Amino acid sequence: MESPDTTAPIMPRAVLLVDPHKPSRDKGAAVLDALGFEPRVANDAFEAHALIDGSAAVVASHPAALELYPRLRTMGIPFVASLSTRQARPTAIAHHIGADAFVIRPYKKDMLGVALFAAANARLLRDRAVRAEMALADLSGVKRRDSTSGMLHIDLFKTLLPLEIRRARRHGYPIAICVVSIDPLPKAREVTAEMALACEPFIRGAVRDVDLAVRYGDGRFLVFLPHTDLRGAEAVGRRIVNEIRNCRLRAGGVELMLTASVGIATPRPGKPPSFARLIRDAHMAVKAAQLKGGDRAVVR
Repeated sequence: MESPDTTAPIMPRAVLLVDPHKPSRDKGAAVLDALGFEPRVANDAFEAHALIDGSAAVVASHPAALELYPRLRTMGIPFVASLSTRQARPTAIAHHIGADAFVIRPYKKDMLGVALFAAANARLLRDRAVRAEMALADLSGVKRRDSTSGMLHIDLFKTLLPLEIRRARRHGYPIAICVVSIDPLPKAREVTAEMALACEPFIRGAVRDVDLAVRYGDGRFLVFLPHTDLRGAEAVGRRIVNEIRNCRLRAGGVELMLTASVGIATPRPGKPPSFARLIRDAHMAVKAAQLKGGDRAVVR
């Protein structure tokens, strides 16, 4: 039975805005006030440190608030990165600095409201996953497969995934699945366990904390992406491909570069989310990536 904790996150009122530019800061404070929040404003990270306690969320101008990010991640406060229109690849930047969501300046009511909700929801999902993992560990001793890779144990994955699928159906938020298949090395017929193990931390490093990643089969991984549309899933798929290119394996005194084929699937338009359909479409996309030579992400 699904946990009764399926309501959307409720944002407490105080939100801290860190922005070194006064016109932008004043505009952001006005938008927060219009959204029903109590804006707290800071010129830089130094001023922000004194205002973080008691804040429900933080909207921080990047890169001006760099020194603040480690504390935000440690405290678990929903964190929205505020980016300028000149900054390319905003999704990649937000992921790299550990933000839960991002917004493009100038601040607009609808976009900032959505970003704050997304950040709060990401934090809720992250906390829920941690609680579920701790509860499963207490009951059965099952923990993450490996503390350095961050991969979930298959039993925990099977516990969390049906819950997230049902929540997506109920609340209508986007989801996606990536199937990652390690490409065989030249002149090799299959992927070894050593190759798969070496790729685990690179895959985990390419996705968010709230994403569910598990290893299954020989050289295959499954990544479930809650609150992720097709565009976001494509970005994740490309990031996984790029990260795995950084994985090196020594064999016979030779250093080898590993690559992967990634298949991406989202629910079909007008159809309710179905894990069976998603996994089938993702596997077909993986096959298409492999037929094109591998080392790429393909959308089904």
